[in-house]
Amino acid sequence: MFALDALPPEPCVSLVIQGRLISQEAGPVPETVPGAVVLRGAWHLTFKVESVVIGDFEGDALDATGIQHGHIREDYGRTFLLARVEDGYRLVTISPDVLVKRQDIAALAAEVGSELCEG
Repeated sequence: MFALDALPPEPCVSLVIQGRLISQEAGPVPETVPGAVVLRGAWHLTFKVESVVIGDFEGDALDATGIQHGHIREDYGRTFLLARVEDGYRLVTISPDVLVKRQDIAALAAEVGSELCEG
């Protein structure tokens, strides 16, 4: 039996940073029915922020939650799209490229069912 977690639609992207992932730790495995397979769960992520492309953030490190099935290659990401959520930030998607044009960032967000927040 497989337990597919149903996530709400991706929240809008309110913060876009250039930087790198410096740590990631899997959260607790959620309780499920016996025999279920958990395909993805919450991870605690920490980013080194080199610059902010969209949004307001000050500081050189940012903590966020990622909903994923395993580790992210720490050398993969360069541009990180994040959403402001109730308890902080949530990773929406990653690009290995340096993206600075709003239209390129919006296109990447759309690929995962999200969009840039208004404002």
